[in-house]
Amino acid sequence: MKKVIFLSIVVAGCFYSCSGKLSAIQSDHPNSDELIKSSANDYVKDLPSLPAPRRGEVLFLGNLSKHHDSGKYAPWMAISLFKEGINVTYTLDLNDLNSENLKKYDGLIIYANYDSLSASQEQALKAFVEGGKGLIPLHSACGCFK
Repeated sequence: MKKVIFLSIVVAGCFYSCSGKLSAIQSDHPNSDELIKSSANDYVKDLPSLPAPRRGEVLFLGNLSKHHDSGKYAPWMAISLFKEGINVTYTLDLNDLNSENLKKYDGLIIYANYDSLSASQEQALKAFVEGGKGLIPLHSACGCFK
């Protein structure tokens, strides 16, 4: 118990000593707060500027099948994602899978049953994913484009 009390007194003394030194430094340099802010501002101004944040854009490819009813789930998903900063565009048109259209999106959700893609659609989808964009296949989508 004596050791604990002794250590507590030593630690308290160190904190008291350090706080006195900090006060002395601050009194020697009355503009120390401004000096710190100025140094921080000099550092920040040299950093590259980042683009302003923007909402994510996702294309949702659905289909007309009632077995996997994407039209039923798309609004629910769109509302949930909108609250998180992501806009969802719903389409039933497989022709929307082209390079020009996919450039507008950060991700592609597929919840559909399509058997095939044209060669140009396949190339556009491949370039989309290889370019770092997101492919989000849901449920039945893993059986698409055989």
